[in-house]
Amino acid sequence: LTPILCGDRAAAGQKWHDLVNSTREKLEAVVPKLEAANVTLLIENHQDFTSRELVGLCDEYGEHVRIVFDMANTFPVAESPLDFTRVIAPYVRHCHVKDYRAVIEADGFRLVRCPSGDGCVPHKAMFDILAQHNDEMIACIEIGALDDRHVKLYTPEWWHGYAPKQAEELAACLLAVQKNRFEPGEEWRTPWQRNADHELIDYELGQYRKSAANLKAQGLM
Repeated sequence: LTPILCGDRAAAGQKWHDLVNSTREKLEAVVPKLEAANVTLLIENHQDFTSRELVGLCDEYGEHVRIVFDMANTFPVAESPLDFTRVIAPYVRHCHVKDYRAVIEADGFRLVRCPSGDGCVPHKAMFDILAQHNDEMIACIEIGALDDRHVKLYTPEWWHGYAPKQAEELAACLLAVQKNRFEPGEEWRTPWQRNADHELIDYELGQYRKSAANLKAQGLM
């Protein structure tokens, strides 16, 4: 919906509000076409909007606007995977099964790609919640970007543009991101970040294959 990453609305300044307004204008313009064609548009949680904001857009623009759920993109907007899932579950029609491992930093955390099932995202528990609202769910494996996502939520300016947050909700996010985190001194950079281009093909294929094996072991494939 917007180019914002890492939940960093403050980086856009006043333009964040312009981006929100532009999103609403685009949805308002396309909804009549969706209704006429009986097509559903899926909007993704792309590290910019919170769970409640996405549900608000679905409610505002009707049954032809629903959600494609990137299951790892809850942390960048300071929400735990399970809390985020509970809010959006009735609206989800497709899932990107992605995962991250975190590097804990003084100003927040970095999210680093990893095979799905090796990180901090509880896919099985999330699908159990989704199953309460959906008899079937289409999903695909997604591996994260080759650059990490640095979420600086311990800095006051990062919170500009967000509504006040309950302490319990933030605590749930900070606890969840600790699972399978990188230890201090452990190498977390991807081959891309280390300028080791010759490793990339094996790295990419290895992460997809490990993802499939992990998801099969959880009974999700």
